[in-house]
Amino acid sequence: MQVLTYLFWPNPGIASYGSLSMITLLSISTGLIVLAVVVRFLRPRLDAVARKLTRALPSVCTAFGLVGCVLVVSRVEGVQYLSMRFLWVIWFLLLGLFVVFQWKIYRQGHYRIERTSVEVSLRDKYLPARKHKL
Repeated sequence: MQVLTYLFWPNPGIASYGSLSMITLLSISTGLIVLAVVVRFLRPRLDAVARKLTRALPSVCTAFGLVGCVLVVSRVEGVQYLSMRFLWVIWFLLLGLFVVFQWKIYRQGHYRIERTSVEVSLRDKYLPARKHKL
């Protein structure tokens, strides 16, 4: 019962921007926003399959980053019900699921097509040629 109270308490206490947990969460959130900008600019340089697979990555990273920043600010400023620890649990679970699914889709869709070399035999010029129909 204590765990449920800990997770679902609407106003979990006083936090400051200087605490290690808030600095860590804020840096993860801003890191996701920076990652979205970097991927958006580097995407045209990727090959066609990687471009297709990273199509949703910038928008999802931006959304996760903004929601994370809102959760950090609401926790520090003491906004009730938005500063619940359970929202952070949901945020991390959804972020983890997105990373796992993105990695799985990337592994399935991004494969290398290896070129096969055509063996040219010296006897090919002596074999009968195929007749073409008109």
